[in-house]
Amino acid sequence: AAVNHSVATALAKLHTVSVDRMKGTLRSVGTTRQQATQWLTESRAAWEGLKASSAIMDAGFAWLAEHLPLTEGDHVVMHGDFGLNNILIDGDAVSAVLDWEFVQTGHAGYDIGYFHCMATALGRWEDFLASYEQAGGTLPSPEALDFFILFSNVRLATMVWQGATAFELHQFNEL
Repeated sequence: AAVNHSVATALAKLHTVSVDRMKGTLRSVGTTRQQATQWLTESRAAWEGLKASSAIMDAGFAWLAEHLPLTEGDHVVMHGDFGLNNILIDGDAVSAVLDWEFVQTGHAGYDIGYFHCMATALGRWEDFLASYEQAGGTLPSPEALDFFILFSNVRLATMVWQGATAFELHQFNEL
């Protein structure tokens, strides 16, 4: 639980950095909805390129496309790959956040939703959200969080399927 709290606090601190202060140094792709639309289009194209068949993935992509208005919101400084694989923890506290290649401005829900599975592995999701908010982060609506949780899972499933397909086809340079 203490690690979950520390991670939520670190993420909230990042999301409260002034976007204006960072202007010109970070990527930004129009509105948060335009950004989500672009990511969804790229992910769908990657999925379709696999020639795979999954009713669950099709339903996920359809739901996301239908609910894109949920992605409208204010820009924050977002990490873009905020996961335990990019966080150093000393004891129960975050000591560093690594791998800033995807940092940009965007919707806070992207980073929060991406961390959902890891947060629930570390403790209670509700406690993670409460710690994020207590540290000064502004929580997206529950519906927007649902969007970004599903979105991150669909994107990750696509990437995993790409890796498995490359492995099966002995395309090891693609892994």
